[in-house]
Amino acid sequence: MRLFALIGLAFLLTGCIIEPSNRAQRIIVAQPEMVSECALLGEVAGNSKITLLPQGEQLARYRALDQAASLGASHVIWVNQQNQITKNVARARAYYCDPDKVMPRSYQYIDQYLRAHRYPFDEAK
Repeated sequence: MRLFALIGLAFLLTGCIIEPSNRAQRIIVAQPEMVSECALLGEVAGNSKITLLPQGEQLARYRALDQAASLGASHVIWVNQQNQITKNVARARAYYCDPDKVMPRSYQYIDQYLRAHRYPFDEAK
């Protein structure tokens, strides 16, 4: 009976959904060529003590994205993901890309529209 309880608990924990904060959702995960003309803000790291489940890796990445958002980043490039015995660590380089300089003219309208209609619903800017 105890075995079934442990198996049920494992399935319950793997079904947990972890979502990033609103400001972390704005961050774009990029490739190096996408940020070649952007300003490097620094390196960010997120960690999670959930080690055996994929949610631990995801939570570490979300925390790194949240830290990048607090720096004012618009893009990140993942550097590495370490799965240690006691914690997961996700590291990324945070960049700010000015949409007026980097984006092609056809995308500037789309970016302005999304900024005008999405950001007012976020709790923090």
